[in-house]
Amino acid sequence: MTEPEHIDRPHAAAAAAKRLAQQNDALERAGREVKRLEAQLASARHAQMQALVTCVHDEGWPVSLAASATSISRETAHKWLRR
Repeated sequence: MTEPEHIDRPHAAAAAAKRLAQQNDALERAGREVKRLEAQLASARHAQMQALVTCVHDEGWPVSLAASATSISRETAHKWLRR
């Protein structure tokens, strides 16, 4: 099957290459954003863990109360405290 004469193959290839480059750029930006958000999440988790340890070890709170105050499950609190 032949292509219609009005289709410009080099133009279509250049347009496809441009779209591909734009998609690659978008993926790279998204990847950088994901890495930034992961670092932010790790920092927030670290702060939660520090608050939990302070409440339980330094201030004598029950684990269930400290877990609730730091918005984590009791099971996660116990796991973090074992570390």
